[in-house]
Amino acid sequence: MNTKVFISGALTAISDSERVKADYERIADLCEVHGLTPYVPHRYTDPVINSDVSSQRVYELDSYHVRTARLVIAYVGIPSLGVGQEVEIARQSDVPVILLYEREHPVSRMTRGCPGVVAEIPFDSFDEALSQISALLQNLPLAREMKKAEGMLS
Repeated sequence: MNTKVFISGALTAISDSERVKADYERIADLCEVHGLTPYVPHRYTDPVINSDVSSQRVYELDSYHVRTARLVIAYVGIPSLGVGQEVEIARQSDVPVILLYEREHPVSRMTRGCPGVVAEIPFDSFDEALSQISALLQNLPLAREMKKAEGMLS
């Protein structure tokens, strides 16, 4: 069973990139706690560390991993054309999307209105966001399917 979760978030020209990437890793760790397999793009195509990877290859990799995921968790607190594309690729592929952003950050109505968005998590602290993500992951159909497959539910 494919239980991949694509962790989407801005990577290009962001301030405090180490903290932001650490937050993406915290989301990935939480997915693993729930028995899901995170795909975190900066591990493979970081714009600084992996600058030798072509733009075309980044598009191929990210779009493939979005299309083959069971869920996309998209941090939209930092505007990003790439994240917007990933949200739309998910919608076209019938992959549900959870949007994540700080309460005080305005988020495009176009993105928030995307039919593929199944939940929004506005937050004041990242720990609060993780708690809300955990609750959603616990109740999403893919989490129930996994537990049933593992014999945890009848």
